[in-house]
Amino acid sequence: MKEIYQIKKVHPEVYQIMEAGLDAMYVICEEKQAVLMDAGTGIGNLEACVRRLTEMPFKVCVTHGHSDHFGGAGQFSEVYMAQEDWEDACAIDAKKRRDYVNRMIAACAVGPELLEQADIQEWDRKPRLHSIKDGDVICAGNWKLEVLAVPGHTDGSVAFFDREKNVIFSGDCANPIMVLRKRGCEKDEELVVRWLEKLRYVDSQINDETLICAGHGMLQREVWKQLIEAAEGYLTGILQAERRRIHFFDDNFIVWKDIQIMLG
Repeated sequence: MKEIYQIKKVHPEVYQIMEAGLDAMYVICEEKQAVLMDAGTGIGNLEACVRRLTEMPFKVCVTHGHSDHFGGAGQFSEVYMAQEDWEDACAIDAKKRRDYVNRMIAACAVGPELLEQADIQEWDRKPRLHSIKDGDVICAGNWKLEVLAVPGHTDGSVAFFDREKNVIFSGDCANPIMVLRKRGCEKDEELVVRWLEKLRYVDSQINDETLICAGHGMLQREVWKQLIEAAEGYLTGILQAERRRIHFFDDNFIVWKDIQIMLG
């Protein structure tokens, strides 16, 4: 029987935890203070998995409040995340997490055999929130994680960037399948402008040597460049959004080279 959590080292002090293909989490193993980056869907004993990697006390940082990144947060006493996503995140129950797993299986994004040991339970507690905002710095030993707000995927989406180590934990701020969500009556163009402004800023801070630890696996800088090109092409009228069924989404997408941007 395969393990729910697949672990690999991606940096001298960072391990990636892939949760049965559902999402990617990361553990910074500094000698005095550790960090768990995102809490996954919560289909197994994540705390025990982290303890296999470090005995140090650890902070839990969450990039945004979706089921596959906040779903396991009930295993921990406190989390660092943006206030904008807090209410929606705390409304995530066991049913929503099971629904996400089932959608991933139906989309053939993950094999059912990896989820044989899945144990999706209701939380017995709600973690205490340490609210973070753009420009905050979370210190953990020799790591200094600057919070970079990149709303668009959710209102509270953030990345965590250590400039000296040149490592960024970007959550779902930038992905080959990029899902954007409008605020209320916001128009598609307004959504893209809002997200693109922050994406450009983050891209200006990283470089081709930056280790990009994203919410569903490691990313190349080229993904960021293509996302910016696609957004700019859409805003200038060179590219048009078109209806497509991609993954388990059926919506309007901007398609460019290796990426797709959903305007949901």
